[in-house]
Amino acid sequence: MPTPRSLGEVIVDVESLLAAMELNAEQLPNLDADKAELQALLTELKQLASQRENFKADKLVVTQKLKVSRQRAQDALSNLRAQLKGKLGTRNQKLQEFGVAPNKGAGGRKKKVPVAAPEGVVGIQAVQAAGALPGTPVALVVVPSPAFAPSPGPDKTQS
Repeated sequence: MPTPRSLGEVIVDVESLLAAMELNAEQLPNLDADKAELQALLTELKQLASQRENFKADKLVVTQKLKVSRQRAQDALSNLRAQLKGKLGTRNQKLQEFGVAPNKGAGGRKKKVPVAAPEGVVGIQAVQAAGALPGTPVALVVVPSPAFAPSPGPDKTQS
């Protein structure tokens, strides 16, 4: 018979051995002490298995409570930091002591730089040809090429 591996298999194996010993008690009188020890171990295994299941259920409950408490703490932090901004002002450097970055204002914005493209080059190629860095805001100035200038059309003065 293969050695049982899971807890359930061990419990079933112990129970079947104890049942067989009970049926053949007259033939095995000198094994009563071993039988009693095995019975005690079976009881202990069942109690520990039951306790483990209770711990699993308790762990789920505690995990759910922990998740709710963590969210409440994050909400309280956000609320308190917002109140600190309101009390001290959004640009006050003292906010850094509370883990809040003060606002610096709108002075750091980049201005759009007009870029003239070489003649006959349009679109992204024009921006790259003009030397603008990727990600830099640019105002593209399109200069019409004489090669693409519209023709004057028919002369209407001769009639």
